[in-house]
Amino acid sequence: MEKKTKILIGVAAGVAVIGYLIYKAQKPDNSVNNNNNNNNNNNNITNRDFPLKRGSINTTVGLLQKSINVLLQQDGKTLLVVDNNFGPKTEAALYDIYGVKSVATEEELNNLEPKQNIIAQIPELPTQNPAFNFSLKGSGGNNQLHF
Repeated sequence: MEKKTKILIGVAAGVAVIGYLIYKAQKPDNSVNNNNNNNNNNNNITNRDFPLKRGSINTTVGLLQKSINVLLQQDGKTLLVVDNNFGPKTEAALYDIYGVKSVATEEELNNLEPKQNIIAQIPELPTQNPAFNFSLKGSGGNNQLHF
């Protein structure tokens, strides 16, 4: 074989390899793409999402974070970032509210109940307490408080 032919074959092989690598880098991975489409488009909860535990990354974790945030907000606590990532803050909030560090199944997720009522219950105030019956009388900046 001539030297020119060997060089042309080598260049053609190199171009083919580079082209294949570029093609693979741009082609979406169907397993990841399908999972993202299912999770992003309709928030379907699937068995693939469980268990929810530290390191889990999916939209079911995001749904859990949103539900935890409802309780945290009602209690005036710092909210979780809803990032679909089950990290140490999600784990700590889950434990503080529900007493568990992970969720094994969809059924367990649906049956989670707070371990205590973290929402402060404000008692209904009486409209009139005879011991503290008062009124405000006066006009023109000369207001007086009468008991």
